[in-house]
Amino acid sequence: MNYKDINFDAIYEGYIWMSNSNKPDVINNSVLDKNKFEQGNPFVIEGQLYNEKDRKSISIKYIDGRYLIQCYDITDTDLKEKSYKQYISNRIDRKKLKFVQRWIPKTDELCEGMKALQPAELVFIGFGETINEED
Repeated sequence: MNYKDINFDAIYEGYIWMSNSNKPDVINNSVLDKNKFEQGNPFVIEGQLYNEKDRKSISIKYIDGRYLIQCYDITDTDLKEKSYKQYISNRIDRKKLKFVQRWIPKTDELCEGMKALQPAELVFIGFGETINEED
């Protein structure tokens, strides 16, 4: 997927981390600025975006001079409470990042050649609860 394929009119929750910044820019229910992808320097080094209305998750990474962008469709199964994980953010104040862990069946020699579930994708689905002082 190319950055030009991103729906810049959609409303997103997530973050964009620019190459000249020491922390990400948080996006809270707003559109994404296309200019951040077209300006050259500084550039987007990482981003995680979730569009709740369209149930789309976008993962952005800048590696070896080009964007690697993945778009995921989020299903009802993904949104079940037990199928997601929350992680405390390293650089986004008082936010938890919420991800869906997807699994794929693969043949496993240690299970007598039967298929066993293995982690396949970790997909961003927005921010979780705000971190309390006790966390």
